[in-house]
Amino acid sequence: MSQATEINEGMSISYIMLGMFSRKLLIIIPSLLGVALGGAFLMVNKPRYLAEAQVVIENQYTPFDKTVGPQDAASGGFQVSDHMVLSQVSAMRSEDIAARVVDQLKLDANPEYNGNLVAHNVLSAVAVTFGFKDDPALFKPKELATKTLASDLTIYPIPESNVIGVKSTAGEPSIAAAAANAVAETYVLSTREVGATSTDRARDWLSKQIDGLRNKVSESDQAVERYRADAGLTRGTSATLGTQQISELNTQIGIAQNARIEAQAKVDAVQRMLKVRGDVNAAAEVLASPSLQRLKDEQVIAARDISQISATYLPNHPKMIAAQRHLDAVNNQIKIEAERVVASLQTQAHIADERAGSLVGELQKLKASQAQAGFSDVRLQALQRDASANRTLLQSMLSRYADANARQDTSLQPGFARIIQRAVPPAAPYFPKKGPTLILSTLTGLLLGLGLAFVSEILSQPNVSVSKTLPRRGQELGAFPVAAANVDPGKVDAPVKSQTAARPPPTLVHGNFPIAHSTAMADAMLAELTTFPQSMLFASSIALASQFKALARIKAVQIVALASLGTEGPSSAMAAIATGRALAAEGKRVMLLDLTSGESSVENLLILNAGPGLIDLVAGTADFTKSVVRDSLSKMHFVRLGAVTTTEDEDSVVMRLPAILDALRNVYDVTIINIGEARASVVQVLANADAT
Repeated sequence: MSQATEINEGMSISYIMLGMFSRKLLIIIPSLLGVALGGAFLMVNKPRYLAEAQVVIENQYTPFDKTVGPQDAASGGFQVSDHMVLSQVSAMRSEDIAARVVDQLKLDANPEYNGNLVAHNVLSAVAVTFGFKDDPALFKPKELATKTLASDLTIYPIPESNVIGVKSTAGEPSIAAAAANAVAETYVLSTREVGATSTDRARDWLSKQIDGLRNKVSESDQAVERYRADAGLTRGTSATLGTQQISELNTQIGIAQNARIEAQAKVDAVQRMLKVRGDVNAAAEVLASPSLQRLKDEQVIAARDISQISATYLPNHPKMIAAQRHLDAVNNQIKIEAERVVASLQTQAHIADERAGSLVGELQKLKASQAQAGFSDVRLQALQRDASANRTLLQSMLSRYADANARQDTSLQPGFARIIQRAVPPAAPYFPKKGPTLILSTLTGLLLGLGLAFVSEILSQPNVSVSKTLPRRGQELGAFPVAAANVDPGKVDAPVKSQTAARPPPTLVHGNFPIAHSTAMADAMLAELTTFPQSMLFASSIALASQFKALARIKAVQIVALASLGTEGPSSAMAAIATGRALAAEGKRVMLLDLTSGESSVENLLILNAGPGLIDLVAGTADFTKSVVRDSLSKMHFVRLGAVTTTEDEDSVVMRLPAILDALRNVYDVTIINIGEARASVVQVLANADAT
């Protein structure tokens, strides 16, 4: 087992706490020092005020932000994400925003932000010399104010939201609030300026593109018309001339063919009538002729005249012959006129046939030329498409240019941030808090003092566990040496038993009492002490303790036994306590064993409650850690005798005391044994002591 574990097993927590609280100065001084440092901290640090503004990142585009129509508004929107919010936090922390705020609030003229406007003390000069602080003289006023403002700003994203907090600290409440609001307003304005800058850049680009497109559209339109003229693709009212001519020729051919067919049908009808009846007088075309109508009328008149004359004259009568000749002449005229009508119909049919053939021939020529024009029209359509595309692009850019002109004003830009909380001047400073600062510094000093007391107590503890080396009841005890002490045989009731030593005998120290070289001298000194008044007993014990302390400084002296010769002499318990405390004050590790009980015991003088002791330790009913008691006024350790029921209890302790003392030699620098009134049962204890 390690030494640290052995120490923990050797001392209880209550034992260590008791030892810590005995070091009052070690606890009080750091506490007072903490209070002093807290007060100095409050005096050195001026009050600082904190103001906070908040900005929300959101999509502020609406369907009416675009002049081209609400349906295009989606093209200007965006989605707010955590990455975008973090990016905006970095943008808000930029020196450009801080520099604009410095110009806006004129912070470069404020001594709080411009260190060159205040006198530098010795501490600042030392900090600058050793590089703990930048030299303000190396910076321009605006740069220094910007750097100071950036260090006083705390910009952070609020979790689970699109909100950014802007905290500003300053020595004045109004400046803290103004700086936080200025940063938030400048950032919101910058988000709109981003859109305005992009719009201006786009407007300049569109202006140049529009100028070039106008020339390009003009050139493409000219190329179309020039090619149309060169290719003969002149357009009519609804199509090209070739196409329009073909359409008109088709119409004329149809009319001519209809006329030819109609004329041929009339000729065929007249010829059939002539073939069947021998004349064409009944033909509709003949009857429709005005000449034939007149001749028909004359024929009717001539026939009437013949009918009238025949009633009077015979056929051979001249009037009858004349009337008959007149009728024949009219009939002959009718026949000639009918033949003329038929010839006219035949001529019309022939003309219509020739006209239709001519139109068909013309149509064939137009078709041949139109085939060539089709190839040219393909090229013309390509040129027209280019011209149309240029015109469409020009129209689109003109619309976008008009939209950009409408967004020249920065206030008209939608941006993507707005202020949801403005900072107000705080009523109380946030730093330093007087009460918490003093309490914290005091607690810090107290904890430091307790820590030092704890460390000192731990370091002062023995580094070897005593309980590991103590024998139990029934364990074989090794032989112990017998010191040939110069003891008066008349003062003891039993001779000292001699045993074989298991280890070299310790240095034999004779001096039963200080400066007493013989028993007679010791008796004489005792007689003098017994004559002192009772109030002087404590002083006598202190005198004895000083002598024993000098005696214990000898390295070979580790175990000192104190005994009272008589009931009226100085108390050995008082001398043992005084000697132990004096040695403990010098840093010695001291153990005090009490072999007495009752009013003359150390336990009674220390006013301790009943507890386990040597009797319980030897009997095995108590552990060493439960038996050791810490002196409340020193670092001395104490083990009482315990409850004595029979004389065998004390004898068992005396029998095992040599082994206990051997174990204590490895742990403590000095072990003091309070024997009380000398008696036969403790002669063996006197023999095992280095000094008595």
